Amino acid sequence: MIPTVSIIGRHNSGKTALIARLIPALAARGFRVGTAKHAPHLESLDKPGSDSAAHFRAGAHRVLLVGASASALFWKQDSADLPAAIDQTLGDCDIVLVEGGRAEAYPRIEVFRRAADLTEDPLAGEIDVAAVVTDDRIPLPDGVERIGTRNLERIADVIEAIAFGAAPAD
Repeated sequence: MIPTVSIIGRHNSGKTALIARLIPALAARGFRVGTAKHAPHLESLDKPGSDSAAHFRAGAHRVLLVGASASALFWKQDSADLPAAIDQTLGDCDIVLVEGGRAEAYPRIEVFRRAADLTEDPLAGEIDVAAVVTDDRIPLPDGVERIGTRNLERIADVIEAIAFGAAPAD
């Protein structure tokens, strides 16, 4: 199984921005980083009428779209089995960051920010998290580390430690 960490948080908390900053930080440490985004709204694999949609209708098991600088692999599945999808497609990665997926059994780091449109409390305490990335002074359950949003090296340290089973350096 590929070491995987979920980056969770409420809508508009900064999950995508944090992951975009973590990818180069982890890559600089020598890791090949893969990402997965839980997308429960994804219903169709391709535009109706496209060649690749016709391939699926004809019974293709998987369809690979290859462009000059990027590719996309589509396949049908019976359920939204995120761990299976990660294992099937990201096997050449050293570590995977999942955006969302709070219901999955992966270790979690929460991104929290309080704003006018984000008035709810952190998820820490409701669900297990290893750390909360926030600049807000908020109470957290015992054992949950608070890390400032600008402390990217510390966030990467914690991710590396929980992904590979070591205690993070202080």
